[in-house]
Amino acid sequence: MIESETRLEGAPNFRDLGGYPTVDGRKVRRGRVFRSDGLHALSERDFDDLSRLGLRLVCDLRSEYERKRKPTVWPQRFVPKTLLMEVNADPRVNHAGLLEMLHHDSSPQGAAAMMSSVYRLVPGMLAQYIPSFFSALVSNDQLPLVFHCSAGKDRTGILSAIILLALGVPREVVFEDYLKTVRYQNRLKLLLHVDEFLEPIYAPARPPQEVASILMGVERRFLEEALAVMGERDGRIDDYLLSAGVTQEQIERMRNRLLIE
Repeated sequence: MIESETRLEGAPNFRDLGGYPTVDGRKVRRGRVFRSDGLHALSERDFDDLSRLGLRLVCDLRSEYERKRKPTVWPQRFVPKTLLMEVNADPRVNHAGLLEMLHHDSSPQGAAAMMSSVYRLVPGMLAQYIPSFFSALVSNDQLPLVFHCSAGKDRTGILSAIILLALGVPREVVFEDYLKTVRYQNRLKLLLHVDEFLEPIYAPARPPQEVASILMGVERRFLEEALAVMGERDGRIDDYLLSAGVTQEQIERMRNRLLIE
């Protein structure tokens, strides 16, 4: 089991992608690439911890709507660069048909269907940013970096899977990393977020717990949907990366930079 040595008070799902084994016997280098939930609630101690990590780049997967509602205010003593990767998977402000799915079927089955649709959409939204992101991964001055969305589970989970598969981490280990979110997420904080999201459908009543649990959770079937859209075969994701504009040279450079014997 791989654990991050740094735990953040304001972002409990912050963790290191390093330490995982690859199919060729190497390991993902630690302290280089991190995944996280939203960074807007970081404490002063959290900022100090990230500064000590030497964090250089923050890749923000949130929409403009999300960023304006919950901005990350960095202290003047420590302001890393930011790469905006606006993967707008929020049905309230984009892809209104997704929210309409819940209006039409507000049952747990309807919630699961909406989540499956989100996971099928995200790879296409990510594709335009993948070349810039991979350029950062192989740059001499962009690491360590962290990428995050709001909850750190859906958009972040899909991008984590892309990186780990590209590095040669076994498929089942990638799913283990994805499902690990349930151990770290702040359930109360996420429940408030989900309640706000579902208010147009259920107000003035509270959303059914079964529906909220699906939207708060991570399930293997959802990530399977995203991998299928990307054409993943036997744990290989290179075709998706190449079609998005990443070169084979960049993929090899990333492996050389982020893997150790």
